Amino acid sequence: MGVGSVNTITRAYASAERPHIESLFGTLEIDVLNLLPGFTGGRPGALPGYDAMTNGVISVEELHEVITRYFIDEYPSTRHHGVTMGGRRPIEMYKVINETRGHIPIIDPNIRRINLGWEQEVTPTDEGVRVFHGIWFNSNELQKQREEPHLTGKVKVFVDPDDMNHATVILPMVKKPIEVRLQITAFADMTLPEILRLMADMRREDPATAEFHEDQVMRTRLHRQERSRAIGVEHNLSRSYSTVDECKAMGRAVFAGSLPIRQETVNGTVKPGQVADLGAADGIYAIGGGAAQGGADDASADHSTSPNSDVGGTDTPNPQEEATEPPASDPQTRTTRQPAKRPTADPVFSRPKNLKELK
Repeated sequence: MGVGSVNTITRAYASAERPHIESLFGTLEIDVLNLLPGFTGGRPGALPGYDAMTNGVISVEELHEVITRYFIDEYPSTRHHGVTMGGRRPIEMYKVINETRGHIPIIDPNIRRINLGWEQEVTPTDEGVRVFHGIWFNSNELQKQREEPHLTGKVKVFVDPDDMNHATVILPMVKKPIEVRLQITAFADMTLPEILRLMADMRREDPATAEFHEDQVMRTRLHRQERSRAIGVEHNLSRSYSTVDECKAMGRAVFAGSLPIRQETVNGTVKPGQVADLGAADGIYAIGGGAAQGGADDASADHSTSPNSDVGGTDTPNPQEEATEPPASDPQTRTTRQPAKRPTADPVFSRPKNLKELK
């Protein structure tokens, strides 16, 4: 608890093994607790018929105040008959020890706050650390440690609710605690409950006065907004935003009467990039040597040099071949005929049939 005490395990119902703490508990119970309302006794059933729930009206804070005042103002001035005391008073023994053995140092404030104070975890900033949502503490050492790369996340802050002038900060991976000072002078030398009550009194306001000021603020803001809008309209300034109604009205205006146009390929044309394509496609015809693939002139020219004709041209053309090929003068045939694929090599002619008549 910050006073150098050590926890040990002892046997139950053996008070001689715990003389210092057991004696103190007994003295506190006889002198203070027995006289307070709501005391139920030192053991179960010690006070039969006593309604402790109804009589327990003392709060924890009030009980803490009573016990603290007892140990500070009353207990040191009472006679003590313990070992080496001889009926002397503790405060007198304290003076004798200081004279003969040297002064007993007080508990380190940081250790006292760490063990007995109230703890909160907060994130440090350039302004320091803030506890209870509005009480700031800061120090040069704290800001120096914040610059270290290993410091990340939140820190632990310990405060003494009875003395808010200082607080203790424990940083992660830092062994030595840092003492920080109160940054609001209006809270100096005040306890934590006193600070909170002071802030509550400051925030308390008459409802009529609050309504008057709120109305004044809203009317002033409305006048400023209307004035700004009038200036923009007067100088034809563009706004950085548009309302939903404005966008709907503009959409009806700019898209009124518009119809989507479907893109179709015109007959006799091809898509861009396919004019020089060697593959078969609508509107693409081969030019040069090879079998005819498109026009009527090419078909009539190739007919005179077909492989089935004689070399001298004396034989009559094959009637079956003429029947299978439509006339070149038919315009319908010219438009509906699908072009053949262009051969990759020159055609190979077959052997003539009438070799005897060759000259």
